[in-house]
Amino acid sequence: LGNTVNIASRLESAVAGCDEIIVSEQTQQATRERFTFDLLGEKKLTGLSKPVKVFRVTGRKGAT
Repeated sequence: LGNTVNIASRLESAVAGCDEIIVSEQTQQATRERFTFDLLGEKKLTGLSKPVKVFRVTGRKGAT
């Protein structure tokens, strides 16, 4: 599972608030055709040498 799971766990505990879905740039890029996002900036996460671009999921594309 490796780095992807570690990043997701750190984002959940360090960045996400109640009722928020927070994702990394990799997940945002993979799902951008289906969801809308707000860029929250870059965050330094424990155990990673480089900051990670962080996005909040704001909605589903095509949802009413």
